[in-house]
Amino acid sequence: MLCPTELRARGKVVYAISYPRRSGSESRPAAVIGRLGADPGGNRPGPGIYNLPAGFDLPCFRVCVAKSEEPMTRTFPRPSVRKIVSLLILAAAAVLILPSAARAEDDPREFQKLERQLRREYGAANYEAALTTAEKMHALRPDSADTMYNIACLHCLMGKKDKAYEWLEKAVAGGYRDADHLQSDADFRVIWGEDRFRGIVRRIREDISGSPDKARTPQTGEKPKPAASDNGLTPAEHRQKIQALTEKMIAAADKKNYKEALKLAQEAHDHAEKAENPAALALTKYNLACMHSLLKEKEKALDYLEASVAAGSFATDMAAQIEGDGDLDFIRDDPRYKKILGKARASGGATRVEPQTKVTLPKKYNKAKAAPLLVVLHPWGGDMNETAARWQPVADKLGAILLTPQGTYRLPDGHYRWDTDLDLVEHNVLEAVESVMDQYKVDEDRVAVAGFSQGAWAAFGLAVRNPDLFTALIAIGGHFDKSLEAEADGEDLSDLVVVIMHGEEDEEEVLESARVAEKFFRKMDCDVTVKEYAGVGHEYPENAAEELSKAMKHAWD
Repeated sequence: MLCPTELRARGKVVYAISYPRRSGSESRPAAVIGRLGADPGGNRPGPGIYNLPAGFDLPCFRVCVAKSEEPMTRTFPRPSVRKIVSLLILAAAAVLILPSAARAEDDPREFQKLERQLRREYGAANYEAALTTAEKMHALRPDSADTMYNIACLHCLMGKKDKAYEWLEKAVAGGYRDADHLQSDADFRVIWGEDRFRGIVRRIREDISGSPDKARTPQTGEKPKPAASDNGLTPAEHRQKIQALTEKMIAAADKKNYKEALKLAQEAHDHAEKAENPAALALTKYNLACMHSLLKEKEKALDYLEASVAAGSFATDMAAQIEGDGDLDFIRDDPRYKKILGKARASGGATRVEPQTKVTLPKKYNKAKAAPLLVVLHPWGGDMNETAARWQPVADKLGAILLTPQGTYRLPDGHYRWDTDLDLVEHNVLEAVESVMDQYKVDEDRVAVAGFSQGAWAAFGLAVRNPDLFTALIAIGGHFDKSLEAEADGEDLSDLVVVIMHGEEDEEEVLESARVAEKFFRKMDCDVTVKEYAGVGHEYPENAAEELSKAMKHAWD
């Protein structure tokens, strides 16, 4: 589906972030921030994957600019158009179409309330409830083509193809004209190959033939054109190339010209690599898997499918996407396929989202005085708000600024998990830390990273990789990746204070991991404390606030 609004102007910059080392140490870049997606000159965005800045919130967004410039915030009014972004053909994390803001003046509060409810229910894959909500929206605005389209999508997701066609026909009759998005909307995946569906797409194209949308002329003073990548194309231009190549790939595959389709899929993948866009990489690797499968090249198909799953989900339910795709029928009996499918299921149907963070200041915060910084990472199935609520009493006692970043995969229940690639987690967390250090006065000798479960796994990695940033580590019920031992070879971790906490009844893997971590950090001459809690499993200890406060006090005394 689509999202409700189009950005009428966009910013795009590339910059490096750096964190200041403690006294006596030279500064060095901590990470390079990827390009923030934007159309050149603020032109109307076409179909494609757009990386919006962290903190994006309709109807305005914040743009972080190069370190040589001042950060700026610009607000753009919500225009009365439907589309902000559609994901690439053959996939895509779907988002809802919401009706034009121009109609919202009639009954804005009730309708907007239903819009928000529909987003939540759709995001949680509660399609029956979402359908009921969409029908209420239709009752309020019976001539809204966007609402009819959403109802069609929901019927299709629930397996009611006849109803899906009925409402899709109504949407087209009511003015729906986005053939490109319709053809690529994964909600209609099960009917993509049917003649009736293709006929609807063809009819829309015939209706709009010869009258394409005109690009909006940039206004004076709008944001600069995005910087080009090393081959002269901007990220937005790469996305346009990916879109065009994917459309051609589909057309070639429909004609059973699989070799040509494979060539086009490879070109699209090359552009995804140059654009440095993880979601586009996941998608184009998946398309390569499909084309190799159609060519009966089993090993290559399995290689690309595995790489796609590892790169991250681009569909609302990646496992369902794989299981329902006829292009992959040739490889289904292979044991390796079943393992890959298991990995996709293990992702929990997660959808990749933009990073978000929450900053909580201590009750007695004094902006003139440097405050400690406590960075806490939530577990698989957690979020930044729940984590902030648990740790705020601890931060208040310490007078610390509390930073709770959020994982970049949203689960069907509305919670989040971290990427399984530590490099990506590190990139996002360091960016958040840098942002806090830019905005607030931070005591660089008291910067701690903590986490529970998957958050502890990430905290272990961040502390080992960044000993000049983090002075303390609190890991609760987490897995220690042994590969960190090799990464730490030659590093000086002796200033790091480590507190490892877990329940005595936690999983054996966690208990063994704690022993490995303790041995490693002692070998690195760290100050190490291990705390075990009787009668506690894979959870925070009882009196968690008190126990965590003790751990932090020990770390920073």
